[in-house]
Amino acid sequence: MPKFYIRWRMNPKVPVKTEAELNRAVLLMLEGVKADLQAGLTKDWGMCVDGSGGYLVCEVPSETELFNSLQKYRAYLDFDAMQVLTVEQAIKSRKQTASQTGE
Repeated sequence: MPKFYIRWRMNPKVPVKTEAELNRAVLLMLEGVKADLQAGLTKDWGMCVDGSGGYLVCEVPSETELFNSLQKYRAYLDFDAMQVLTVEQAIKSRKQTASQTGE
């Protein structure tokens, strides 16, 4: 199953009128993150201590499913998503590259 490393950051264009409104929005987002962790969709998640952003690691059946799962956060967050390899996949790839180049 594809694994993705995703950096996220708070969207500075979100029109938040008060600190209370911001707190409600962030708590709502965090409850969604907690549900994704409990469901196993998200494998790891973290927030920078300054609250400006963070990361998550997830495994999903397809890029389309990843896209769909991130949409619930689009109102508040911007994302950079990159598919990643396991160490086993990276070793296999390096060995294949070495054999193709005659190393």
